[in-house]
Amino acid sequence: MRYPLIRPAHLIQPKNLHWQIIADHLMPDEREHWCAMAGASSYNPEVAAVGFINTPGARFVLVDEYGQPVMGGGAVNLRGGCWDLWMSCTPSAWASHWRSVTKSCRWLIGEIFNNGGTRVQITTLLSRKHATDWYERALGMSRDGILRHAGAHGEDLVMYSRINEGVTR
Repeated sequence: MRYPLIRPAHLIQPKNLHWQIIADHLMPDEREHWCAMAGASSYNPEVAAVGFINTPGARFVLVDEYGQPVMGGGAVNLRGGCWDLWMSCTPSAWASHWRSVTKSCRWLIGEIFNNGGTRVQITTLLSRKHATDWYERALGMSRDGILRHAGAHGEDLVMYSRINEGVTR
């Protein structure tokens, strides 16, 4: 897997307003994912935006040619070299900017690995087939397994990971 060495041009440091715009326009399946992970009974964009703002670790926003945010995400260091990835997308991220989304995520993984990271992982709803296919095909991740009834409302989750084979400890 090749990782871009240069930060993609449309990838910027986020401002609070970016997170609110993304939360207001979050894709329907990502709203379901948010409810399952946050333990909420219904999607609340204001609460989601505050959660995005307060997520620790590396964070970024991908903007379109007009400077409007289409995707935000980042990585949280869980322990040592293990990082948990997260991402939130608007419908236009996949309709018009899927290549930039992929390059941005590959760049982030490359940055983590180039700085000593040994593992990146992401967890999502098992029902999000297009997302899980993308993790495997576009990001080169492997399916670690299904976390049965691990969502807040009993949803099945699935974890994907990629290991940095070049790191020895």
